[in-house]
Amino acid sequence: MWIASTEHSRNIDRRATEEFGLPANVLMERAGLAVFEAVRELLPDGGRITVLCGKGGNGGDGFVVARVARDNADLQRVIDAVVDDRHVIRANTAISLATRIPLRTLPLSHAGSLRTSAWPPR
Repeated sequence: MWIASTEHSRNIDRRATEEFGLPANVLMERAGLAVFEAVRELLPDGGRITVLCGKGGNGGDGFVVARVARDNADLQRVIDAVVDDRHVIRANTAISLATRIPLRTLPLSHAGSLRTSAWPPR
């Protein structure tokens, strides 16, 4: 399996937007759908999933995965792992409320609580 580097991914996104006119939100939606389809292949009988989102565009992709999982009754929760950035936290909380996606914000300084032995975080 080939996995693109960060730089290569940015170039692909830039070219898709600039040369082919694909809006960033369309790219985000398609990426999230592809991730959800990959999860479905790994869990063919379904299951409850937790989506861990970071900040930026990949966090947006994660919210798409969460929305699709919720629509398919597979979503357990979304954990929004962000640096202590109140603007990002506010924006993601607003997305969570608007889409009715269960959200728990976890500052990156608390990432150690994601160890399996400490799961689920309280």
